[in-house]
Amino acid sequence: MVEPNYDLVRAQAQLAFLFERDAKYAEAQDLLQQIIDAPMPLEVRHRVAETYARVLRLRNKWSELDHFLDPYLERLKTEGDSE
Repeated sequence: MVEPNYDLVRAQAQLAFLFERDAKYAEAQDLLQQIIDAPMPLEVRHRVAETYARVLRLRNKWSELDHFLDPYLERLKTEGDSE
């Protein structure tokens, strides 16, 4: 089994955060979709999920937002994360 490359995921997440900051929402969404299910530290996962949800909201992608948030929040509950 290949070890997850946390440094690569962090770099991709940082690039997506910069896209979002610069109002390049389509680019941010594309990059976040690529990494959203990748193994990453929990603090990075929370920030990625928050940014992804915000980008979907800013792009008026309400259906996609619902399809993302429901399973994400359920997964957090089953993993024991109460935040």
